[in-house]
Amino acid sequence: MAATGENFLLDELVERASSSPIVFRIPLQLAGSEDIVDDATVHWPEDRPLADFGRIARTAPVSESGPAQKQIIFDPIPRVDGICSVDAGAGQPQNSEGNP
Repeated sequence: MAATGENFLLDELVERASSSPIVFRIPLQLAGSEDIVDDATVHWPEDRPLADFGRIARTAPVSESGPAQKQIIFDPIPRVDGICSVDAGAGQPQNSEGNP
């Protein structure tokens, strides 16, 4: 394997986006009535239907993205206003602060 720099993945994305958009498909798996929806570690059965939620196309690099890249984390439960998890006990959607 050839030597790579510390930003080799980002460098490849920039190169690929310069010739054509990079498209990410976003499927959603729809829960059944008995599925646990407040624990991202619990796997649902494979027979749950998938819905095409949308696509994101990356057509150019974001300028000055260095500071943001250092703050990005993987979190299986979104913590973004407008995207909420469900409190299974109350059956009410919760915002990023945990409030209905």
